[in-house]
Amino acid sequence: MAARYGSEAERALVAHYRDADEDTVQLGSDWYGEARAIARNMASNTGRTLSTCAGVLAAVSPRLRWGSNIKVAGALVRGEPVQGVFAANLRKAQRILNGERPLDVLGGDKVRAFYRAIMGDPNAVVLDVWMMRAAGWTKATLTTKEYESLAEALVADAPREGIDPADFQAVVWTHVRGSGE
Repeated sequence: MAARYGSEAERALVAHYRDADEDTVQLGSDWYGEARAIARNMASNTGRTLSTCAGVLAAVSPRLRWGSNIKVAGALVRGEPVQGVFAANLRKAQRILNGERPLDVLGGDKVRAFYRAIMGDPNAVVLDVWMMRAAGWTKATLTTKEYESLAEALVADAPREGIDPADFQAVVWTHVRGSGE
């Protein structure tokens, strides 16, 4: 018997997951592991911690494509100047580089979940504009209550599909977005 999903948004996300081809499922399933490897590489090349490098990646991520995100975060952890990033996000990245704990600095449900997913939390669900589109929502942002409700539903739903919630989210994101970039 097929699993039952509560909301239209949940059903839409599950449908996107099930519609993803094998390559997309593999790409999405590997996404956060590869992001963690990038952060780990940054850490080993700069003497920083994995947590610091993942925190910087998350801090500068809003409105950056992944390739640019990696370049900007890499430059920051090497102490190089950067451009094209919101000043508030640069300040957060600098606070993390100065030793503050990322989860004490990072704001917003999505950015905090992104950090946790990069760090390997299998229950971290990043709900960005692409995930909202996949869920059939046209809103620009979610309230904390809406975010938590959908994230909790996906934490419950993903195992029914045989996958960790973070990887489920990455597969759906990759399927809807069209690439890992």
